[in-house]
Amino acid sequence: MAESHIRKFYDRQNVFITGGTGFMGKVLTEKLLRSTNVATIYILIRTKKGKDAQTRLKEMLNDVLFEKLQSECSNFKDRVIAIPGDCTLPDLGLEVANQETLITDTNIVFHVAATVRFNENIKLAYDINVKGVENLVNFCKRMKMLKSLVHVSTAFCNCHLDSIEEKFYGYPLHYEKIEAILEEASPTEANNLATLMLRGWPNTYTFTKAWGEALIKDIAGDLPIAIFRPAIVTSTYNEPIESWTCSLGGPANVIANAGLGLIRIFPCDPRLCGEIVPVDMSIAALIAIAWDVTSEQETRTTKIPIYNYVSSVDNPLRSDEFVELNKMQFSRYPLSNCLWVPKFRIMRKSRFYSFLLIAYHYIPAFFLDILMTFCFKKPRMVNIYKKIEDVSELFRFFTEKNWTFSNDNIKRLWNKMDGFDKELFPFDIVAVNWIKYLRNYYKGLRMYIFKDPLETLPKARIRAQRLEILHKVLMFT
Repeated sequence: MAESHIRKFYDRQNVFITGGTGFMGKVLTEKLLRSTNVATIYILIRTKKGKDAQTRLKEMLNDVLFEKLQSECSNFKDRVIAIPGDCTLPDLGLEVANQETLITDTNIVFHVAATVRFNENIKLAYDINVKGVENLVNFCKRMKMLKSLVHVSTAFCNCHLDSIEEKFYGYPLHYEKIEAILEEASPTEANNLATLMLRGWPNTYTFTKAWGEALIKDIAGDLPIAIFRPAIVTSTYNEPIESWTCSLGGPANVIANAGLGLIRIFPCDPRLCGEIVPVDMSIAALIAIAWDVTSEQETRTTKIPIYNYVSSVDNPLRSDEFVELNKMQFSRYPLSNCLWVPKFRIMRKSRFYSFLLIAYHYIPAFFLDILMTFCFKKPRMVNIYKKIEDVSELFRFFTEKNWTFSNDNIKRLWNKMDGFDKELFPFDIVAVNWIKYLRNYYKGLRMYIFKDPLETLPKARIRAQRLEILHKVLMFT
């Protein structure tokens, strides 16, 4: 039987993951447990909404994502340990006993934790995306058995540029200067200063991820470290189930609201490449990178390798193709709680766009609010569309601009892997059939985001037909 070099690398190793309860973290945990023979996975989890680390881990492992793993290995939960802590604190906020355990036992680290909110207060975004990186790297320097550390960044951390290579870039401000300014400022003052600091970056997320990379370049020293830059991470392609997601980030937010009948027009250049990558393939690449860091340590030319994982270079998907393929699924998988018939289009901002925005969004919202007032209900539709417009402005930078990426390191890694490893950890973006993927993408949003099972489809289709008739009557009127 063929031997997997990557599986051998992970055999009986102890893995430490930050951000393990997030979208990518969940898929990473599941894939490691199902496709490798890791000894233990330690997951850093902070208390959130009154739930402690153990409770959050239990909820995570009971997700449908882990059902296949449960059927193959019923005791998989014994290999996962919740470690209470917080990346924003020195020593990750760990108790002394947990510090000693991780320092002594850890072999491989994945730093996935981040705030991905575009409009996060810059003070909090810096604490998580920059200070959190510093705390993690300094803690890893104390680990006695560390073989590999991979930091998850984003392909868009240098989105102020037109061409993005797999390398570090210089920035106009040093991260220590930014930290000093933010320490003296209140959250409100920091937000006011953000406009001056961003200087080409569209939001605090990409800005702070860039400075997180700069910090790694300066302080990582001799650590066996790499940086992984995935593009827009979307639902699963194949593993462990098709179209699974727990994230409403990026295009999922737009398509979900279009399916509800809320968004009817959205600012986006139809010709640009929708830079999306399925989460299961992204995680397969991430796992392979940790192996590559160690195996290439003696021969590589760059001290800290960077891997851009994008789709536009080898398997581009245009935005209009993405939208049209999703629109075809609106009638196949209507939502049980849709508010109106899904009618959706994208176009660049213009005077005509502004006219359609008023006609499609605000005029109907205004009359619905009047109707709600007559029914003694609180009017809310105009406010909903104001929030939708705010979201569209947050996305607009990415929906009206193309970038040129290089991805030589990802290609080198794929070509280096043997056939057995390629089958076990598939991340070649060329293999993605976008038509097949998008045939199930919206169904996944329906099932896993809206918690709307396929058993409700007959009733949902009747509702959709009635809304379609009402829509045509109103259009005729």
